[in-house]
Amino acid sequence: MKIKIKSTDIHGQYYEKDFELKNKSDYGNKKEYHYEDEYGKCKIFKFNDTIEIYRYGQINSKQIFKTGEKTSFTYFTKEFKGKYEIFTNII
Repeated sequence: MKIKIKSTDIHGQYYEKDFELKNKSDYGNKKEYHYEDEYGKCKIFKFNDTIEIYRYGQINSKQIFKTGEKTSFTYFTKEFKGKYEIFTNII
């Protein structure tokens, strides 16, 4: 099974890529997906009203987004820091 990750930003950068799921679990009120991208191992937790995305590897991150709403967050690494708003939509 595959998972598709898509994103666009205000600078016109577009990202879309399919990844092979390593593991998928359904716990009723929580769905869990595991895959690997070019930056490390990733986990997505899908709840009724939030999405949590974790990445461990070259870039480590933890992001929590409310479904159907804008979420403000700060993204930073050793080389980069920025403040963003993201609108999360399940398609």
